[in-house]
Amino acid sequence: PDVDAYMARADTIYKPKIEFMLEALRADGADPAMLRYADLGSGSGHLVAAMLRSGLEAVEGFEISPAQVSLANAMCGREVLRCVDLDEMVALASRLDADVVTMVFSLEHFEKPGEIMRALKANPSVRYIFLALPMFSPGTITEISFPAVMTRQLGLGHTHLYTVSSLEWLLDTCGFRSIAEWWFGSDVFDLHRSIAVTLKQAGGMDALVERWSEMILPSLDEMQAAIDRRKLSSESHLVLTKVRRTGERGNG
Repeated sequence: PDVDAYMARADTIYKPKIEFMLEALRADGADPAMLRYADLGSGSGHLVAAMLRSGLEAVEGFEISPAQVSLANAMCGREVLRCVDLDEMVALASRLDADVVTMVFSLEHFEKPGEIMRALKANPSVRYIFLALPMFSPGTITEISFPAVMTRQLGLGHTHLYTVSSLEWLLDTCGFRSIAEWWFGSDVFDLHRSIAVTLKQAGGMDALVERWSEMILPSLDEMQAAIDRRKLSSESHLVLTKVRRTGERGNG
C-alpha cells in the first residue's frame, strides 16, 4: 500500500472536515488540543489520520473490519484503530472515555441509530459529536431515475438516508442540538455523470456526451451551491452538543 497516497486522501478529503469540527469546538469555547477523540466506524482510518495530522494527540478509532484496522495501523505506523464487533458498538458508545465522538458516514450503517445516539447522550464523558450523514437529496432522485448507473447514496450498506426533518427529529429525541452545520453535496456531479453514462451506454453519442460536459461543467459549482444553500445537498456535516433536560446533571 502507498502511504503517500493514503495520507494525500486523508489531507484532501478528511482534513477539511476536521478543520470544520475544530472551528466549531473553538467557537463553543473548547480547546481542541485538550480534548480526547474517539471515531466510531473508522473504515480505513483516514479521518483518524487527518486528526493526527491536524495536531490532535488523544485520538483512537474503532472499526468492525479487521482488514481495514490492519491497513490503518500500517499506514499510520501505530495502533490508531481497534477492532470491535458491530453488536458491541452501542455498549462501547456508552463507556467511551472521550470528549468528542466522530461518526463520519457511519451512523447510516446502523440499523437502529437512535440506540447509539442515546448511548452517547448517557455517557458522561462525551461532550460533542461530529456527524457526517448522507441525505435524501436531488441526487437520490437522479439515482432512481437512472437505474443502469452505479449508485452512491442508495445501497452500499446504507440502512437509510436522512432528511432535514428526520435529522431534526433524531437530534431532538436523543437530546442533542446542532452548534455548527456544513452542507455540501455532489448532486449536480451525479446528474452530469448519470446522463453522460446513459448516453454512452446508448452508443454513437460521444459527440453529445462531450457537448453535455461542455454545457454543465463550468456551472457545476454554482448549481451545487444553490442546492446546498437550501439544505438539499447529498451530505450534511454537523457538530452537536447535548441538550440538558430538567433534572439532568452536567458533564463539564
